[in-house]
Amino acid sequence: MWNAILILLSGDDFANLAADKDPDRRVQAIESLRPPKDPVAVRALLPLLADEHPKVRWRALRALIEGGPALVRDPLIKTGLRSSSPLLRQGACEVLGELRDRDALPELVERLHDPDPRVRGAATSALGLIGDPSSAPPLIAAFRMDHDWPLRAAAIESLARLSPESLPELLPEASTDSHYQVRLVAAELAPTAALAGDRDWRVRAAAVEGCLKTRDRDAVDLLVEQFGKETGRLRWDCFRALQDLTGKDLALDAGHWRSWWQANRATFEVRPAGARGLPAIAGTQAAFFEIPILSNRMIFVLDLSGSMREPSPKGGTKLDVAKTGMTATLRSLGTDVRFGILGLGCDADGKFTKREEKTWQRRLALYPASPPARADAERFVRGLEARGWTNLYDGLEAAMNDPDADTIFLYSDGGASKGTFVASGEILAQLRRLNRFRKIVIHTVEVPGEKNPEDNRRLLEKIAASTKGTSRLASGK
Repeated sequence: MWNAILILLSGDDFANLAADKDPDRRVQAIESLRPPKDPVAVRALLPLLADEHPKVRWRALRALIEGGPALVRDPLIKTGLRSSSPLLRQGACEVLGELRDRDALPELVERLHDPDPRVRGAATSALGLIGDPSSAPPLIAAFRMDHDWPLRAAAIESLARLSPESLPELLPEASTDSHYQVRLVAAELAPTAALAGDRDWRVRAAAVEGCLKTRDRDAVDLLVEQFGKETGRLRWDCFRALQDLTGKDLALDAGHWRSWWQANRATFEVRPAGARGLPAIAGTQAAFFEIPILSNRMIFVLDLSGSMREPSPKGGTKLDVAKTGMTATLRSLGTDVRFGILGLGCDADGKFTKREEKTWQRRLALYPASPPARADAERFVRGLEARGWTNLYDGLEAAMNDPDADTIFLYSDGGASKGTFVASGEILAQLRRLNRFRKIVIHTVEVPGEKNPEDNRRLLEKIAASTKGTSRLASGK
């Protein structure tokens, strides 16, 4: 096998594959050298860290990580970190960080002054992964000098590992940063540090998560106070966090929680994590295929690929069941809700060439659920057709790019057949990266069908679990 690869490298075949306009062919070139076993293979893979296609960059990054520090360090430092391409410099930082390569510390510290903020952020994260305390002082200095969020957010996160004693001095500045991403990281680490009233819902969601990690009386104080101020999903986030910390179920009544806490704060002990199951969620009128709707800012993503024309065990086609369920959901929405609808389905090249036709109002955004709007959405749903391939990743990415939506409901029979990322592991990894600063909850519902592969069902479960959502699989399977 290796002799065949050496022959490939000695000619033009690899270069032709790597330069092919089809990203799948470029991925094929990477896989032919994965893992790299000599410097020739590393030099061939290195330029693909700057490829225009995210999947090619990701596969090149994973291949170089598999090569190990002894093989890839010198090319990454001498060529990657000094490249004129910011993407290549960023990729080189990410590989060195994933390799936990302490020998690369001086060069990564130097990248803290890179002209591109993405590279500075990647270098900062890499230093945190390597975990050498000697890199804490330059990170502190960079945080104080840099005004771009990629470094500042990564610096707080990395210093939590390298130098926790420095955080009390830095967190007040981080919690008032003009970029929500920096405030979000600060909220995760210090949720009670005046973050509950942050103007950005994503920061407040991070503060709730931080409360569950700190598990102390101050965390309960914050949640009881914030509970009465929030609406929609964040109100439920606070409620469920209070249930988790206290073991109590005082319903959605802020006054009850406040009175109970005033009477019990002095003697109350926060219960250990996972001590017992939470009470069931109750009190919602709206639902999406039996999943309670706890948000008032959501996007519904419906599978419209060709497989939706298949018969459903419930009668009619899978698409018929989707239309019936979506119509019931629309009729259950309150007038305080804003929502959007996006249909999955793409052509053979994997792109949404007719995405506007699959999107309610022909533009993905959140619209008030007034009676006329709900009626119009029903007409749109009734007219939907199923054709093409399932582009799962790109549809979710589009929905996650809406800055107002805090919840996504995905209705699909599972696996992706086309798109920027198709492999389940890559879809999950990229969704985690996207959601780092989005805090979206994704609920998934499996389309009932006799031909749904088990791998597709597992993907739906893992998407929901990775975003703290609920997965509802088809009954009887």
